Amino acid sequence: MPALVRFDPDIVLTSDLRRAMDTATVFTDVSGVPLRVDKRLRETHLGKWQSLTPEDVEVSWPGGIATWRADATWAPPDGESRVDVANRTAEVIGELDAEFDRTALLCVHGGVIIALTAHLLGLPVTVWPQLAGIGELPLDDPDPPPGR
Repeated sequence: MPALVRFDPDIVLTSDLRRAMDTATVFTDVSGVPLRVDKRLRETHLGKWQSLTPEDVEVSWPGGIATWRADATWAPPDGESRVDVANRTAEVIGELDAEFDRTALLCVHGGVIIALTAHLLGLPVTVWPQLAGIGELPLDDPDPPPGR
Protein backbone atom coordinates (compact mmCIF):
# COMPACT_ATOMS: atom_id res chain seq x y z
CA MET A 1 0.00 0.00 0.00
CA PRO A 2 2.71 2.60 0.82
CA ALA A 3 4.26 2.04 -2.61
CA LEU A 4 0.97 2.94 -4.31
CA VAL A 5 0.37 5.99 -2.13
CA ARG A 6 3.74 7.39 -3.30
CA PHE A 7 2.24 7.79 -6.78
CA ASP A 8 -0.21 10.32 -5.26
CA PRO A 9 -3.13 9.48 -7.58
CA ASP A 10 -5.88 12.03 -8.16
CA ILE A 11 -8.48 9.29 -8.41
CA VAL A 12 -8.95 5.53 -8.14
CA LEU A 13 -11.09 3.81 -10.74
CA THR A 14 -12.42 0.31 -10.34
CA SER A 15 -14.66 -2.22 -11.90
CA ASP A 16 -17.99 -2.71 -10.18
CA LEU A 17 -17.15 -6.37 -9.58
CA ARG A 18 -16.40 -7.23 -5.99
CA ARG A 19 -12.75 -8.36 -6.16
CA ALA A 20 -11.58 -5.16 -7.82
CA MET A 21 -13.86 -2.94 -5.78
CA ASP A 22 -12.69 -4.47 -2.50
CA THR A 23 -9.06 -3.82 -3.46
CA ALA A 24 -9.82 -0.25 -4.51
CA THR A 25 -11.76 0.45 -1.33
CA VAL A 26 -8.87 -0.71 0.87
CA PHE A 27 -6.65 1.81 -0.89
CA THR A 28 -9.15 4.69 -0.84
CA ASP A 29 -10.05 4.12 2.81
CA VAL A 30 -6.39 4.49 3.78
CA SER A 31 -5.42 7.24 1.34
CA GLY A 32 -8.57 9.35 1.12
CA VAL A 33 -8.28 9.42 -2.69
CA PRO A 34 -11.69 9.63 -4.38
CA LEU A 35 -13.11 6.41 -5.80
CA ARG A 36 -15.01 6.06 -9.07
CA VAL A 37 -16.74 2.84 -10.14
CA ASP A 38 -17.11 2.09 -13.83
CA LYS A 39 -18.68 -1.10 -15.16
CA ARG A 40 -16.67 -0.75 -18.39
CA LEU A 41 -13.66 -1.93 -16.35
CA ARG A 42 -15.24 -5.34 -15.73
CA GLU A 43 -13.36 -8.53 -16.50
CA THR A 44 -13.80 -10.17 -19.89
CA HIS A 45 -17.34 -11.44 -20.36
CA LEU A 46 -17.09 -15.05 -21.44
CA GLY A 47 -20.67 -15.37 -22.66
CA LYS A 48 -21.87 -18.97 -22.62
CA TRP A 49 -18.58 -19.99 -20.99
CA GLN A 50 -19.21 -17.79 -17.94
CA SER A 51 -18.94 -19.78 -14.68
CA LEU A 52 -17.93 -22.98 -16.48
CA THR A 53 -14.75 -24.91 -15.72
CA PRO A 54 -12.22 -25.32 -18.53
CA GLU A 55 -13.21 -29.00 -18.63
CA ASP A 56 -16.87 -28.09 -19.15
CA VAL A 57 -15.94 -25.67 -21.92
CA GLU A 58 -13.86 -28.31 -23.70
CA VAL A 59 -16.74 -30.80 -23.60
CA SER A 60 -19.19 -28.39 -25.24
CA TRP A 61 -16.75 -26.39 -27.39
CA PRO A 62 -13.80 -28.68 -28.19
CA GLY A 63 -10.70 -26.63 -28.95
CA GLY A 64 -12.46 -23.40 -28.02
CA ILE A 65 -10.11 -22.47 -25.20
CA ALA A 66 -7.05 -22.97 -27.40
CA THR A 67 -8.63 -20.82 -30.12
CA TRP A 68 -9.53 -18.08 -27.64
CA ARG A 69 -6.01 -18.07 -26.20
CA ALA A 70 -4.38 -17.98 -29.65
CA ASP A 71 -6.53 -15.27 -31.27
CA ALA A 72 -7.22 -11.96 -29.50
CA THR A 73 -9.99 -11.20 -32.01
CA TRP A 74 -11.95 -14.39 -31.27
CA ALA A 75 -14.70 -14.41 -28.66
CA PRO A 76 -16.50 -17.25 -26.89
CA PRO A 77 -20.15 -17.65 -27.90
CA ASP A 78 -22.03 -14.50 -26.77
CA GLY A 79 -18.82 -13.26 -25.10
CA GLU A 80 -16.03 -10.76 -25.69
CA SER A 81 -12.70 -10.99 -27.44
CA ARG A 82 -9.62 -9.33 -25.94
CA VAL A 83 -9.98 -6.67 -28.63
CA ASP A 84 -13.53 -5.98 -27.42
CA VAL A 85 -12.25 -5.65 -23.83
CA ALA A 86 -9.46 -3.30 -24.92
CA ASN A 87 -11.87 -1.09 -26.86
CA ARG A 88 -14.37 -0.66 -24.03
CA THR A 89 -11.70 -0.05 -21.40
CA ALA A 90 -9.73 2.35 -23.63
CA GLU A 91 -12.82 4.59 -23.60
CA VAL A 92 -12.33 4.98 -19.85
CA ILE A 93 -8.66 5.86 -20.31
CA GLY A 94 -9.54 8.48 -22.92
CA GLU A 95 -11.99 10.08 -20.50
CA LEU A 96 -9.38 10.03 -17.74
CA ASP A 97 -6.85 11.72 -19.98
CA ALA A 98 -9.36 14.48 -20.73
CA GLU A 99 -10.31 15.00 -17.08
CA PHE A 100 -7.06 14.56 -15.13
CA ASP A 101 -3.54 15.83 -15.70
CA ARG A 102 -1.81 13.55 -13.25
CA THR A 103 -2.02 9.98 -12.00
CA ALA A 104 -5.03 7.69 -11.84
CA LEU A 105 -4.94 4.27 -10.20
CA LEU A 106 -6.98 1.49 -11.80
CA CYS A 107 -8.08 -1.56 -9.83
CA VAL A 108 -9.07 -4.02 -12.52
CA HIS A 109 -8.94 -7.66 -13.54
CA GLY A 110 -6.25 -9.70 -15.28
CA GLY A 111 -7.95 -9.89 -18.67
CA VAL A 112 -8.48 -6.14 -18.65
CA ILE A 113 -4.86 -5.48 -17.69
CA ILE A 114 -3.53 -7.62 -20.53
CA ALA A 115 -5.91 -6.33 -23.22
CA LEU A 116 -5.62 -2.68 -22.21
CA THR A 117 -1.83 -2.82 -21.91
CA ALA A 118 -1.49 -4.37 -25.36
CA HIS A 119 -3.83 -1.77 -26.82
CA LEU A 120 -2.16 1.22 -25.14
CA LEU A 121 1.29 0.02 -26.20
CA GLY A 122 0.02 -0.25 -29.77
CA LEU A 123 1.11 -3.87 -30.07
CA PRO A 124 -0.09 -5.75 -33.14
CA VAL A 125 -3.16 -7.81 -32.24
CA THR A 126 -1.35 -10.90 -33.51
CA VAL A 127 1.10 -10.74 -30.56
CA TRP A 128 -1.49 -10.10 -27.83
CA PRO A 129 -1.85 -13.83 -27.06
CA GLN A 130 1.82 -13.86 -26.03
CA LEU A 131 1.03 -11.61 -23.06
CA ALA A 132 0.13 -13.28 -19.79
CA GLY A 133 -0.46 -12.27 -16.22
CA ILE A 134 2.31 -12.77 -13.69
CA GLY A 135 0.38 -15.58 -12.04
CA GLU A 136 0.19 -17.42 -15.35
CA LEU A 137 3.94 -17.70 -15.84
CA PRO A 138 5.88 -20.54 -14.25
CA LEU A 139 8.51 -18.84 -12.11
CA ASP A 140 10.90 -21.74 -12.32
CA ASP A 141 10.67 -22.27 -16.09
CA PRO A 142 14.27 -22.28 -17.33
CA ASP A 143 13.14 -21.88 -20.94
CA PRO A 144 10.19 -19.45 -21.10
CA PRO A 145 8.38 -19.06 -24.41
CA PRO A 146 9.58 -16.26 -26.71
CA GLY A 147 8.09 -12.87 -25.92
CA ARG A 148 7.53 -13.52 -22.23
